[in-house]
Amino acid sequence: MKKLPVVKIIYGAFVLPLYGISEFSRALAIPTLILVCAWAAWLFIEPPGLLLNLVYNLVYIAAFSYFAITCHRLILVVDKTLFTISSFNFKRFIWFFGWLIVVILLCAILELLIINIYVNTFAKPELTEISKEAINKQMEAWDHGVNIAKYIAYIPVMYIFGRFSLVFPATAIDLKTSLKWSWVATRRNGIRILFIVGIFPWLMEALLSLVERDNATIIEQTIIGFLVFICWAIGVFALSLSYIELQSVEQ
Repeated sequence: MKKLPVVKIIYGAFVLPLYGISEFSRALAIPTLILVCAWAAWLFIEPPGLLLNLVYNLVYIAAFSYFAITCHRLILVVDKTLFTISSFNFKRFIWFFGWLIVVILLCAILELLIINIYVNTFAKPELTEISKEAINKQMEAWDHGVNIAKYIAYIPVMYIFGRFSLVFPATAIDLKTSLKWSWVATRRNGIRILFIVGIFPWLMEALLSLVERDNATIIEQTIIGFLVFICWAIGVFALSLSYIELQSVEQ
């Protein structure tokens, strides 16, 4: 089984768009605009209640699906024209959106399981007295335990996400795929795919957070938002390149 060349993939994710910056910019213009509108809607509306939050998250995932499909096709489609890359295909979109929901739900279940085990095993606060102050301390301890558990859960959750992640580039180029196929295709590359889809994006976001500040102006927020979308695109490009490397072994 071929080992994923992590450094080569990350380097390519940064460099390839620079060689076709005009082509990439045109193809991503509309998907990025849709994603920006969904992001802006959240800032202005701030939907209250569980149901409206759920609806908004589904809309946002849908917007991201179109964005990610376009990113994948920019790397994977051989006959690159603006029509073949960024044109909307309903069947392709539904399959991609469906896979994304399934993988997100599986990862969310794993995260909740890890959080529940950690909090109830290591960070379960005991209420020694019935008072407002004691209850507040208990809630603070609980929240602290949950936050720690989320950090602990990140690695195994992103490992699972990475092992299933090949369904996304495959679906973006209209290939029939399955979670089982992706799991098999990434065997013996679990840590490497974890770094590409989990650690690498996290490092980019960590570096980006260094330029954020409180009370940022609208212009600053817009620039940071634009940089976030660039980071997302680079992460998707890296996954596409990983798919190419692993598929070259099977062919």
